[in-house]
Amino acid sequence: MVQGTMAHAIPEKCPAEHLDEPLPSFSIILETENLAQADLQGLLRSLACLNAQVPAPSTANEVWLIDSGDTPKGLLQQLCQQYPWLQCWSAPPGTEYYDAKMLGARQATGEVVVFYDSDCTYESHWLYQILCVFQRPGIEVVAGETRTRGLVPMARPWRSATSSRSIRGRLNCGLPPSIFSTTSPSAATC
Repeated sequence: MVQGTMAHAIPEKCPAEHLDEPLPSFSIILETENLAQADLQGLLRSLACLNAQVPAPSTANEVWLIDSGDTPKGLLQQLCQQYPWLQCWSAPPGTEYYDAKMLGARQATGEVVVFYDSDCTYESHWLYQILCVFQRPGIEVVAGETRTRGLVPMARPWRSATSSRSIRGRLNCGLPPSIFSTTSPSAATC
């Protein structure tokens, strides 16, 4: 049985009682497994969006791009030069979406692990809002809504409605003992 407090919405700003508290340390994990169904321009837009986040990705303990072989090697080198905070990790052939994320999570050293889909763009305050929630006692997991663009509502059925996740603490290839989630008004758009 899951016990604990559930946060119902990520606020536009941190609650006043938490403004003086520092944000937790964090690691960001991106995977490229879903680029087989998307396009490389989506990855470029996503990284540009991540670069514009507050706090900046350069303040993360690390930002891992877990490549499952869908990204040309020359492009990976170019991205690492353009975004010096980005570190690339080659996943074994056949590594699937969630396995790639867990591979990155095992490399993470931040108090909070932020899973960032490489084919989505995010509102500029998305990262801050997620980290801010972890200032509340007892919050272990935050999940947000993903909305697709386009004319067909379910244009990309392989996408999870809660594909943007952040988890406090280390993962041991399983879920933390308690799970707390929230649907964010600042959603990702794919």
